Amino acid sequence: MLRHIKINDDSAGYPIDLLSIPAHYKDDLESVMIPYGLIMDRTESIANQIFNDFRHQSLVLLCVIKGGYRFFSNLIEKLQSKNRNSDRVSLPLKINFVCLKKDANSADYIEFMDREDLGFIKGKVGFYFNKIILLY
Repeated sequence: MLRHIKINDDSAGYPIDLLSIPAHYKDDLESVMIPYGLIMDRTESIANQIFNDFRHQSLVLLCVIKGGYRFFSNLIEKLQSKNRNSDRVSLPLKINFVCLKKDANSADYIEFMDREDLGFIKGKVGFYFNKIILLY
């Protein structure tokens, strides 16, 4: 089953006359690649998937600041809503924020800037969305 949405590089996007666009953006936009409603629907779908996949575990969620905050807060809101409205199971959540820096000498190496706050995840490995995440 397809679990992602593919947008081709040559996609023209959605014409702005089909969407509700604030007036101060209309002169600057030709199209919208991903409408807000589609982003929110996909975020809810990801929250459902996380809730179902991890419902018998506690979950540590790390947000990479600054760029990931908006998505992360929407995802947390959806997960908390699932917790409130589920009469069968509750997913314990621990939330933390991390700041990353890229090593100038390596294209693949990214380092946590503040490791002291993250002692609780040291040595753990996370698997999600077919990716292996090693937290050290």
